[in-house]
Amino acid sequence: MCSAKRASAQPAIDALTAECAEHEAKIDTLNKRQAVLKHETNELKAANNDARDKLSSAQFEILGCEERITKLNSQIVNSPARLRTELKTLATQLEDDRAGVDDVERKRRATQARLEGVKQAERVRLVAAAGAGFRVLSRPHVVPSSGH
Repeated sequence: MCSAKRASAQPAIDALTAECAEHEAKIDTLNKRQAVLKHETNELKAANNDARDKLSSAQFEILGCEERITKLNSQIVNSPARLRTELKTLATQLEDDRAGVDDVERKRRATQARLEGVKQAERVRLVAAAGAGFRVLSRPHVVPSSGH
């Protein structure tokens, strides 16, 4: 009986076996396609990372260029007349500074001369004081008489 049931179920079994084979073939094809897509995805991710790195480098370089442009723009002379005015101002300031230095130098020399005068006067005073002490010592020593 089992074989009669099996014989009657055989067409359904064959149909399901064929269907399973089709599904296995589709799965195999889809697995291969998935492997290809995974490889392509990894390549695209790597390319995306490279592009992001290049973009960051370019943005950093642009920032540096902008800073350099700003610095160079500040050095550009917009007007020759303005430059002449600034140069005259600087020349006047230089002359004023030189005059101030000359004045300080004159005061330094005057102070130095006064200091030398004070030192000379001190030496004279010391010599005079020493001379007075020498005169006291060089007087004949008189012994007081006791009245005898």
